[in-house]
Amino acid sequence: MKSWNRVVWIAAASALAACRGQDAPAPKAGAGQLGDSQGIVISTESQAAIGLKVERLQVTSMPETLTVVGRILQDAQTCHHIPAKAAGTVESISAALGQKVKKGAVLAVLKGRDGKETPVVSDHAGVVTAAHVGQGELVDAMTYLFSVTEVDPLWGVLDIHEKNLARVRVGQSVQLRTAAYPDSAFRGKIIFVSPEIDDVTRTVKARVAIENPDGRLKLGMFLDASVRLDSGARGLFVPQAAVQTGLEGPLVFRRNGSAGFQPVKVSLGRELGDWVQVQSGLKAGDDVVVAGAFMVKSEMLKDHIE
Repeated sequence: MKSWNRVVWIAAASALAACRGQDAPAPKAGAGQLGDSQGIVISTESQAAIGLKVERLQVTSMPETLTVVGRILQDAQTCHHIPAKAAGTVESISAALGQKVKKGAVLAVLKGRDGKETPVVSDHAGVVTAAHVGQGELVDAMTYLFSVTEVDPLWGVLDIHEKNLARVRVGQSVQLRTAAYPDSAFRGKIIFVSPEIDDVTRTVKARVAIENPDGRLKLGMFLDASVRLDSGARGLFVPQAAVQTGLEGPLVFRRNGSAGFQPVKVSLGRELGDWVQVQSGLKAGDDVVVAGAFMVKSEMLKDHIE
């Protein structure tokens, strides 16, 4: 395992050396040691090449989230049946099954015995989930012609494990993702928590109203949900990727000037999702490496590897 780690560090250091270029300043000897005032020197060009990113630390409130799975319910959506409202023959049908319609959209046209044409319009916005008649059929005023199901908001159900039940309540916001749109986050809110626990899975169903203004979410989709809990923490937080493991424990790289980076030993607190709290070692206003820290560490250890 030690020899594999050595290969990884050598490869990473070689890549960074190649990025630096012949005219860029090289790191100074001993730059990898904690407390060295010189730090690690990486040219601006090399920083861009390795995707290095620096952000300024500030005190912030970081919410805690609970990750659960769920599904968009089909039988829980609000469905509206559209009647003919007049007797006659179905002259034409303009709405197709699965079509998204607006409130007031014409779904069909009826022709009465007197030859007068009457449009059938949708009283609600949604998706046409059923067409009960065909062109040329005779209908009366009470005949249902279509079913239109509202899709904004959508109703979903989340599976909350029994051990987390005390942390979940009505009104909490939820961020949702699906396999169909992995790079998009949808918003929702918990509106009901079931009083019953499933005997087999030991989970409780929590119903969530999901915003779906553009209609991308579909009935039956599976959901990955992050419930924003009432708990959390306030302090200095950095991404998990910013923290590297050194000989003396966890460290973060603080920028000195435009090209210098100083390894700083830190003590860590709570982990909240992809973030970790820094309890000591850094202060608000410090500029720290939040992306590309692995490559900076590789440069720091290069002299030792050689």
